[in-house]
Amino acid sequence: MEIIKPGTHVNFVKWMPAVAVVSALLTVAALALILFKGFNYSIDFAGGVEMRVEFPADVTIGQVRDSVSKMNLEGIEVISFLVEGKNVYSIKAKGEQLATAETAQAQEGHQEGDLPDVAKLLFEKIQADFGADKVAVVSTDLVGPRVGKDLRKKGIFAIVYALLGIMVYVGWRFNFRYAPGALASLAHDVLIIAGVCIVLDKEMSLQIIAVLLTIAGYSVNDTVVIFDRIREGGITYRGKSVEDAVNESLNDTLSRTILTGMTTLAVLVVMYFVGSEITRDFAELLLIGIVIGTYSSVFVASPVYIWLEKKSLARRKAQKKR
Repeated sequence: MEIIKPGTHVNFVKWMPAVAVVSALLTVAALALILFKGFNYSIDFAGGVEMRVEFPADVTIGQVRDSVSKMNLEGIEVISFLVEGKNVYSIKAKGEQLATAETAQAQEGHQEGDLPDVAKLLFEKIQADFGADKVAVVSTDLVGPRVGKDLRKKGIFAIVYALLGIMVYVGWRFNFRYAPGALASLAHDVLIIAGVCIVLDKEMSLQIIAVLLTIAGYSVNDTVVIFDRIREGGITYRGKSVEDAVNESLNDTLSRTILTGMTTLAVLVVMYFVGSEITRDFAELLLIGIVIGTYSSVFVASPVYIWLEKKSLARRKAQKKR
């Protein structure tokens, strides 16, 4: 299917220097946010308690928030948990800080093993406010700070290993002159999405790690398609300069790039507007990530390839003159 008229020619290469400045600024800004502001870690990484409780239909999320917010627990959060025919809320309390007059005694000298006390105190509080026979615990998940720290380290390693593995794959699949472009594109996407998470105050959770890896997977797929066409363009457009051959190849993939991006975005838009509060966060970041991943395949991976290819050509010419 072709949605771009034959003969359409967009001069991508002409815009690459200017767009590179924008990408560099966004990447530096994202790095600065990560280094100086840091992530808002969820209980997956910071430790804490997540309790799912079921109420009668007439209990609203606002009433539950009002009840548990009086306990002054760190990172307290209440969200509606969609279960058909039931009124279930997820209550999260982050970390081990139990700073409240009601829990002062429990706070003294508490250790990782005290986390179950937080769940107990939460349950006692909502029982006191809504009635012991009006609330039932559906499930309780506890993450100790040591486990959270370990998960945080493993999450970072998962992203780094994924990026290195993708770089090796691209180098093996094509040529190692393509690998730095693919790596630069992936690092660019992951850093900017991480920066977006900080700006939007999204909690860094296992779900966000899954989003980052999904975006990396989409981005590398797009980059591989474009690199494959650039490699073919090296034969089809033999005799043209590197810039012209890459530009023609990018135009050859334009219909495919737009169609793939639009169909993926259509699914994510439906997830965002029709999905639950949990899937909405996932869809929102993926929407941004798909746009950035498509953009970086053209304006980050391709310029790095052009630069390396021109350096390689210059080196080969210099060797012939000797």
